[in-house]
Amino acid sequence: MTGNSFDRRGFIVRAAQAAGLLFLAGCDNLSQSRWFPKVLGGAEGLTRTAQRLLLPRKALAREYSEADRSAVFPTNGSTRPDDPRYEAMAQRGFAGWKLTVSGRVSRPAAFSLNELRRLPSRT
Repeated sequence: MTGNSFDRRGFIVRAAQAAGLLFLAGCDNLSQSRWFPKVLGGAEGLTRTAQRLLLPRKALAREYSEADRSAVFPTNGSTRPDDPRYEAMAQRGFAGWKLTVSGRVSRPAAFSLNELRRLPSRT
């Protein structure tokens, strides 16, 4: 009896694994369907609800005092790129530069450096 029960259990486990692999193989097709993004959106809503139940309402990212911050902030990448277009923009104070927000956003926009500086900030 133990052998048969193990065989059945093994079969069920392998069948579940195979179903999972088939599901993963079809994820790209599912993401293109009309109904599956709604299912994912519903799951996201459940996650958000659980977070709101477990976390304080105004939980924000941790903030550090001035004493906790390093005086040295290493750059990520090049500070003076060797690029003629960059040099020309730097000489003009980046007057013609724009940050483009596009793609899957509700309101695509483009912001100049001055417009970005006028946006509210938090330190």
